[in-house]
Parts: sequence; C-alpha cells; structure tokens
Amino acid sequence: MKTLTFDPIKYKDEQRQQFDGAAPGWSKWWKFFEKGAQNLSDFMIDLADVRPGQCVLDIATGIGEPAVTAARRVGLSGHVDATDISQQMLMIANERAAKLDLKNLVFRQTDAETLEFPEGTFNSVLCRWGLMFFPTDRQSYNRPHEKTGDRQSYNRPHEKTGRNQQESPVFSHIL
Repeated sequence: MKTLTFDPIKYKDEQRQQFDGAAPGWSKWWKFFEKGAQNLSDFMIDLADVRPGQCVLDIATGIGEPAVTAARRVGLSGHVDATDISQQMLMIANERAAKLDLKNLVFRQTDAETLEFPEGTFNSVLCRWGLMFFPTDRQSYNRPHEKTGDRQSYNRPHEKTGRNQQESPVFSHIL
C-alpha cells in the first residue's frame, strides 16, 4: 500500500491558483455575496471591539472583508492591513477600497502562515473564512496572549475575541 504524503507548499500553490481562477466570479457576484455576509463582518468587528484609531490585521481577506468594514470603523486615525494569498482576489479588494476612498487600508499578497509584523503591531486580528485553508502551523494560533500596552502581536489576539471557524481550542484565539 502506498503512503500518501501531504505537501503544504504544493497545497498553497493550488489554493492560490484556484482562488486566482475563481476571482472573475467573485468580481461579478461579490455585492450579492457580501449583502448576505455583512452581518457576520459587523459581528466580528463588534466582538473584536474594533474602535476608531486602532490598527487591525485581516488575514485571508479575499475580496476585502472584513477589512473594508474594519477600515470604516477605525477611521482615518486608524489603519487596516489585509492579507491574502491570491493576487487576483486582492485586485477586487483594491478596487472596492478605491471606490470607497478608503485611505487607511492596505492589501498585501502574502502567505498567512508566514506573516512578519513586529510584536504589538495590531489591536485586533480578524480572519473571517480563511483558517480552514491553512495547512500547517496551527499551533501558533494557540500561543498564549501576549500584549504590549493596548496592542498585541499579529498572531496572539487579546481576550476580546470570537471566531468564525470550528469550535476547537486551536481556533479559540483568532477572530
């Protein structure tokens, strides 16, 4: 019997290609989809206690949610960094942000499992529907909370969190 092996790098490349390929459909239907999902974005922002002037990270933002909602909430005195593995999805997100004239929102193409932000960069970390696609390093989401003043590291959200993923301790600290 042949032993199956899992290659996380190949998996991520396939994910990137699939989301890049699906981007035209998302571009066509995002308004319809977000009409139904906006309540979830609002709820997540409330759970994370996102306030004006804060810095927020949205991991696996796709077409820009909940990053757009967070950017509206933090206002011009705050900032939102949003990441995704798919450049094509981020193009849609950038178009949305430009149409809304959101100057406090930056999108970056990067692997969510290799983010490099200094400790204490963000007040809140959000991930609406992306954790289920991360093939490795899930133990990092269980690290103890570590705060510097009113800020936290990018992968150690503070206690005011909820989640939209499995009800597992692995996901208990990411919103």
